[in-house]
Amino acid sequence: MVLITCLFLQKHESTGQSARTKPTQRIRFLSGTGFQYLNQIVPNISPSIGLSTKYDYRITFFEIQYQRELKKMNKSSLDLVFMPQINTTTFKKEDKNMEQSRGFETGINVGISLRRNSSSNKSSYFATLSSGPHYVSETPSRQTPGFIFSDNLFLGLDYDLVSQIHTSFQLGFRHISNAGIQNPNGGVNNIIGKLGIYMDL
Repeated sequence: MVLITCLFLQKHESTGQSARTKPTQRIRFLSGTGFQYLNQIVPNISPSIGLSTKYDYRITFFEIQYQRELKKMNKSSLDLVFMPQINTTTFKKEDKNMEQSRGFETGINVGISLRRNSSSNKSSYFATLSSGPHYVSETPSRQTPGFIFSDNLFLGLDYDLVSQIHTSFQLGFRHISNAGIQNPNGGVNNIIGKLGIYMDL
């Protein structure tokens, strides 16, 4: 549904776009981490700060994002975003099991991003909603591994470093599950933080 909406908006604007400037395109290179509780990545923090879960599923992200502007609205814009990624994971199969297992994830998310530029145009902030198919090699016992869907909501801040090169910080929430295709399907939730750079194309 997200992709159909974005393609409709792009087609609707195509006639006017040719007479105006070419839509803004960007490519991002991001790395980050996913966790349930803040003390999993920052020692000496209260273990109660985070999601209310009993499982431990940590992710290291390696992601590329391609972004294309669909509609310009004064200092705001609506963008289409593609997010292929390969991630590594560590987790416990059972809640009380102390042994850590390892796995990997790969897939792509497609989404829309609503962006607002600052008055100086040196920075911008945005919200991104995306979903897409992924393959997960191993998971905690609450979730069947294999084909899953990854649903994401992120808030982000971009800041200009030099001409056409910018830094990007994103913080958000991710849920993975298989939409009931196979049980168990308890799902896995993570708080996600990502940092990287992007370039204008």
